[in-house]
Amino acid sequence: MLKFLIEFLPVIAFFISYSTTNDLMLSVVVLMIATTVSVIASYLILKKVETLLWVGALFVLVFGFISISLQDSSFIQAKTSVFGAIMALVLLFSPYFGKKKPLMQLLLDKQIPLSDADWKTINMMWVIFFILQASFNYYAWQYWSEQAWVFFKVWGLLFMNIVFVLIQGVFIYKRLKNTDSHQENQISP
Repeated sequence: MLKFLIEFLPVIAFFISYSTTNDLMLSVVVLMIATTVSVIASYLILKKVETLLWVGALFVLVFGFISISLQDSSFIQAKTSVFGAIMALVLLFSPYFGKKKPLMQLLLDKQIPLSDADWKTINMMWVIFFILQASFNYYAWQYWSEQAWVFFKVWGLLFMNIVFVLIQGVFIYKRLKNTDSHQENQISP
């Protein structure tokens, strides 16, 4: 729970800033500061910074800096779409490089013992998730008002993340349950 709060702090700060000022550029500065604080807090409190957190922070800082420097909000608005597209591509092509395994398997195999086929499915679930996230953000950014995009960015993407984690959790739970049942059947005389 603490990890979630640390990682969600920048989004909350961004939303509060925008809701009270209606100034996207100021809210981007708040987001950049809160993201930096989040990374530092993760390191100091949790004793580590998850890969997705520091990569996400890098995107926020780079796209935020460009937006502020050029006084053009489209860069920060595009960040989620660019990040999602890059993550989808990295995950999609990860089985063809290095250890020839899906990236999700390389990251989580020690914590979650699943079959190679299940890891391929999970990896594709993440690819689809990132494509959907990038696409929905692009649509909201291009066709909705700034205020509607901010609302989507905070609450719509949060909802998408929660739904995705629940779907993936059910998938993993069923696979682990099947694995446990299979192992018990092999051990039983």
